[in-house]
Amino acid sequence: MGAATQNFEIKPEEVQGFWSGRNPFPDVILAASLQSDIMEQVEHPELDVGEPCPIIPKFRFRKGELTIWAGGNGDGKSAMMSQIALSMMMRGDSICMLSFEMDPKETIMQMIRMAYGRGLYSNESDKVSKFFDWCERKFWIYRNRGAIDPAYALDAVAFAAERRKCSHVFVDNLMMLTGGNNSDQLYQTQRHIVEQLKRIAVDCQTHIHVVAHLRKPSSSSQGLKSPPGRYEISGSSDISNLADNVAVVTRNRDKENEATRLQTKNAGWDKEADTLIKLDKQRKTGEVVWQRLWYEKKSGQFCLSPERRLMELMPQSLSGIDLSKSHQAEALSPEGPGWI
Repeated sequence: MGAATQNFEIKPEEVQGFWSGRNPFPDVILAASLQSDIMEQVEHPELDVGEPCPIIPKFRFRKGELTIWAGGNGDGKSAMMSQIALSMMMRGDSICMLSFEMDPKETIMQMIRMAYGRGLYSNESDKVSKFFDWCERKFWIYRNRGAIDPAYALDAVAFAAERRKCSHVFVDNLMMLTGGNNSDQLYQTQRHIVEQLKRIAVDCQTHIHVVAHLRKPSSSSQGLKSPPGRYEISGSSDISNLADNVAVVTRNRDKENEATRLQTKNAGWDKEADTLIKLDKQRKTGEVVWQRLWYEKKSGQFCLSPERRLMELMPQSLSGIDLSKSHQAEALSPEGPGWI
């Protein structure tokens, strides 16, 4: 005969904290207690639409969410974070950049170049002053470079979000935060970091952007015919599973290689995008979005069309940028500078 079945019974007095030691009384609530909040959302839907992403117009940044920006080496992820940060400051938000691979001065110079639409000449230091006068109380940055203890990085993100009231915090990149002697430890650390970043985003009602790398491609193709998705992110699957949104960036190296091979560029060649973003996950809408971008060389901006009209990333009255001007002819010039 088999072993007798043991009855499992929880006594009423044990319900409070039987497993965790915590009383769940304040967390199990009547749904009707949320009625006023639901009514406000129905009456004022504009409060939940979020802020538009400058390089993915169909995507909105919402408070309390975590977005992963993944891509290969040299695909432009860090530059995109700078462009998004400037756009958010244009909306009046405070932002914080935590870049562990770039010197903070390099990050700032990249942003100044984007803001003015070009690099500055040696006699234009006054433009640097104008930039900082404009963003002085809105722009925070982590001053060190190199690998960082994950716990300290989480403290820095929470400090920026809670104490500095930053609406957007950019972490570049996840691989500089993780550690461990083997893959199991590495994956556990990655899961913990993403969990805690998500918790900070929710608790502080900020939007956290995290840059991540992709695994090395198994194919030799470097174009847009078979772009990678969120399942190609290097490391634990929890990185994309726990995030609210996942965007995967692909640089069109096939297009660049074709121009090098033919030693020419023309409008037909330029119809194909320089970069493709696949917004592979959106928790709010579930929609997958494909966004094509064209790179404008002098400014370092990613543009929404082959004409490469620049975005206003600092008040036009300060930058002097002609926002209506097409820069496609410069992009097709063989004497122009490289991509990134």
